[in-house]
Amino acid sequence: MPKPRRDTSIAAHAAVLSADAPADGSPIWVQLMPAGAFAGRDGRGPYDSGDIAMMQRIVEATLRRAGSAEIVVDYDHQSIFAAVPEVGGRAPAAGWIKELQVRPEGIFGRVEWTAAAAAAIRGVEYRYLSPVFQHDKAGKVQLILSAGLTNSPNLEIAAVAARTDLNATGETMEPIAKALGLPADASEAAIIAAIGTLTSAHSAIAAAAGLAAGATSTEIVTAVQSART
Repeated sequence: MPKPRRDTSIAAHAAVLSADAPADGSPIWVQLMPAGAFAGRDGRGPYDSGDIAMMQRIVEATLRRAGSAEIVVDYDHQSIFAAVPEVGGRAPAAGWIKELQVRPEGIFGRVEWTAAAAAAIRGVEYRYLSPVFQHDKAGKVQLILSAGLTNSPNLEIAAVAARTDLNATGETMEPIAKALGLPADASEAAIIAAIGTLTSAHSAIAAAAGLAAGATSTEIVTAVQSART
């Protein structure tokens, strides 16, 4: 089979996928690109996604190119290779990027997996996510074209996929876990349970002080001090 021609303005890198992709394909946040300078294991690069402001411009350019279409996550970059003459093939979607977000550590995408792709990730049939991006001659990233599930990554980055400890703003719940006296890597379920326990205790103390369940901490302290005097 003839080798597909490689466009030097297009490159790919990979993020490690964890094997707990939701069975129902619920959207999850995955890292698409690291912040700043990075390079491929095959020697290509260096590339540069810049700082927060530059990454925001990359996201804006990506969305402009996509228009009303969602950005595809395919298998083994077939959405690119299938269009190469004499190579061809099918390019079914593994998922769709519903949203892009810039964070200090890079650009993230909220991916909705297909049932088949979610099963493949859970079964460790596919281990890495390899986004494809366009860059200029200096290696400055211009926009993200697509992403693909692959087992031949070109770049290793500290990425997180299928994490459940990220809220809608992309910030971790580690500070909340620590404030509740839980381990920094406590699960969302553990955090919710701890908050529930704390809320129940608060209500019980308020009731013991003769106050309504919704009383504030200040009102409870005042009531207790008054009772003591």
